Amino acid sequence: MSRRMMVVLFVLGTVLLGAAGSRAGEAGNPLESLPPVVVRTMPVQGAVGVDPGLKEIRVTFSRRMSRRSWSWVSVDPDAWPPVTGRPRFVDGGRTCVLPVSLEPGREYAVLVNSDRYRGFRDRAGRPAVPFLLRFRTAKAKGR
Repeated sequence: MSRRMMVVLFVLGTVLLGAAGSRAGEAGNPLESLPPVVVRTMPVQGAVGVDPGLKEIRVTFSRRMSRRSWSWVSVDPDAWPPVTGRPRFVDGGRTCVLPVSLEPGREYAVLVNSDRYRGFRDRAGRPAVPFLLRFRTAKAKGR
């Protein structure tokens, strides 16, 4: 991730947290007013040597999400994994699964939500903070 992208994501997170913080006293639990965030991915963010036989990308959020929409967003067509089926939610609605077909020795980048596409929303309708997942698959054996 470039330094500029990290700064943009930090600023976006700070703005969202600041806006949510002004409403924190409205709910019994101040954390409930914050937008959902990605807490775990499979493959792991920044992983190198990911098995190209992996058949799905998983993103887990900090809370249960609306199962009616999602926004898996392409950053670069050359870094987008071929999708082999419809996304689905598991884990009580906290994890979204994207079926894919990965190739050896490739770098992939997938945005979960973006400034323009905000389909990942919690059950109260709050969009998740955008998250960039990047990883690289292992090279083919014998290469």
